[in-house]
Amino acid sequence: MIQENILKLADYGLATGLIQPEDRQYTINRLLELFELDELEEDIEKTERQPDSSVKLSQLSKMRMKVLINKKKLEQVDKDLELLRSELDDRNNKGRLVCDIAHRGTEITIGNATMRLNREIRPCHAKLMDGEVAFF
Repeated sequence: MIQENILKLADYGLATGLIQPEDRQYTINRLLELFELDELEEDIEKTERQPDSSVKLSQLSKMRMKVLINKKKLEQVDKDLELLRSELDDRNNKGRLVCDIAHRGTEITIGNATMRLNREIRPCHAKLMDGEVAFF
């Protein structure tokens, strides 16, 4: 699950331009290192196969605590990611007009851009793109 979330985070970074395609694998590796999860989970498995002892129990306890802490960190990253997605959606939806009909002669102003319609448009979906009002 954690690895899946890291992959989603890397894909989000690609989609939003936060990282370049050639940096995807590096980003994934750095996040895995950050959370030490792969290594910790392998260490736990190795330690569990060892004979029972007080040292083993102590090590397992510490490793499980680290995994728990790192999972909490990842949960926070997920929350931050969701907030970023929400902000990005808000930013992308600003300067957008959706209506059933826009009549000829109507002036549509989005931001600093204005366009006067020379024909009727049904349905009307206008958005600010590259500083100009565009229909899609």
